[in-house]
Amino acid sequence: MSKFLPLGSVVVLRGGTQPLMIVSWATGQVVDGKEYYFDYAGVMYPQGLVSDQLAFFQNSGIEKVLFTGYKTLESEQYDEAITNYMNQHPDEWVHGNPDELKKEEAEKAGEGDIN
Repeated sequence: MSKFLPLGSVVVLRGGTQPLMIVSWATGQVVDGKEYYFDYAGVMYPQGLVSDQLAFFQNSGIEKVLFTGYKTLESEQYDEAITNYMNQHPDEWVHGNPDELKKEEAEKAGEGDIN
């Protein structure tokens, strides 16, 4: 069973309105000096990558799938391999919190509280 939506899928996150196109699976990101894993990285749709800004999010944060991307046998095998590895090495795959990542990025940019 697939854990990940195919690359190119377009989703809307809970509480959001901006569609995001999935461009990466199982992405590691450093938050407060620790590496965390996010199910996906996405870019705004239809704008695409703007100023190197990626949105990191989890499966659980997806409210609606607007479009399912291109799936092949090769992408299904890759999905299965990543999922199996994650299941066999759970301590290496600590889920990150997208809200904490946003807060850290805002603090680095000098924006302070983003609420």
